[in-house]
Amino acid sequence: MSYSARPSARRSRSALILGLLALDFVIGLAPTLHWLAGNGTAVVSIGYFVAAGVFITLSLFVMTALDSAGGGDH
Repeated sequence: MSYSARPSARRSRSALILGLLALDFVIGLAPTLHWLAGNGTAVVSIGYFVAAGVFITLSLFVMTALDSAGGGDH
């Protein structure tokens, strides 16, 4: 592969990481989503809270893997 293909791959990984961060932000910090999921029931609200935590944790692992795949030439 040519050297010119590497920066575009790095940019796409960076864009994916930024997209995951934005999604984590919306899922984790938007109280409206918690209120809509709860709708008066504690079980659904707690389920949303746990599922959001699991999703955010898994996305951190994905971001770490994407960053590691970028290589060590920072």
